[in-house]
Amino acid sequence: MYVTYVCFKVAALPTLECKVDTIETSLASETPLPVVLWHGLGDHANSAFMIHTAKCIQSVHPGTLVHSIQFFDSPSQDQQAGLSGNLTSQLVEVCQQLNKIPGLGHGFDALGFSQGGLFLRGYMERCTSQPSSSGDTGNDGSMCGGCLGPSIRNLITFGSPHNGVFDLPNAWRWWGGLRWRSIVWRDWTQGHVVVSQYFRDPNSEIEYENYLKHSNFLADVNNEREVKTRSYGQNLARLNKLVLIMFEDDEMIKPKESAWFWEFNQSTKKSIKLEDRDIYKQDWIGLKQLDQKNGIVYMLVGGGHMEVTDELVTFIAKAYLGKPANLEGTNQLSQPDLKFIDQAI
Repeated sequence: MYVTYVCFKVAALPTLECKVDTIETSLASETPLPVVLWHGLGDHANSAFMIHTAKCIQSVHPGTLVHSIQFFDSPSQDQQAGLSGNLTSQLVEVCQQLNKIPGLGHGFDALGFSQGGLFLRGYMERCTSQPSSSGDTGNDGSMCGGCLGPSIRNLITFGSPHNGVFDLPNAWRWWGGLRWRSIVWRDWTQGHVVVSQYFRDPNSEIEYENYLKHSNFLADVNNEREVKTRSYGQNLARLNKLVLIMFEDDEMIKPKESAWFWEFNQSTKKSIKLEDRDIYKQDWIGLKQLDQKNGIVYMLVGGGHMEVTDELVTFIAKAYLGKPANLEGTNQLSQPDLKFIDQAI
């Protein structure tokens, strides 16, 4: 397997202006596909980072409609929704929110930051569908409160815990790691504490059994239970590109390899690649189909969790965003003037 390793300088704070040297007029003259953003844990829809990211995208592709998923007008309440809430209910609300936005009818590209990337994947699986030649959509929206929303074309996730987390980040140890584990599978916790809904520890047989039995979100969207939801794989496989970005020095997401759907054995300290796992081999959620059409991109970025630079956003925008809705595939823009190397993993 080959992974694109992109070297970016890490800045403590975003610059005030995202500058782009050139724009392809052949694409800039057409209306670009809208972009939807979903922020990470501890952030909110209208934070300086989210606003700046939207401006960077619009600098590359003028006229782009950028929508940042928001649950509350109040920044503090919107931030709290990323900490406390029921993900199943939140996806229903997101689906309803996106259906109300003019211009998303032909779909959109999406950027998900940290846990926001996982949630956007869950949205694509649960809340979208496409009619077959027989007219059967394959998804009645029952897993999304009866709501079917617009589909995602390219999904880019930044350090997202697609395979869950088996521990709290170091900065959260004050919350009580051992106590958290003792209550993580309670119904109240699974229905109210967001990070608990993607907790997954495959290194413990008991913990994994509890996960399959009690997980409110991740065990379902990863189709790990005995009874599979077929439409999840059908929907995710409709993506044009799934770009999985892992931060090389990520200490927030444990394990960091979760960003690539990899399993990590704590005893042996070895990773199990996606293509060696049952979720891929048995194609529980469409990743094998997506990979067979060259739809999965693995990217390793230097720096810690969510150290996202203007250069990285610009790179992503030029490569995967902006193409008009009536055209398929990724942009034919020239590559950004950034160093990158392909390395075998």
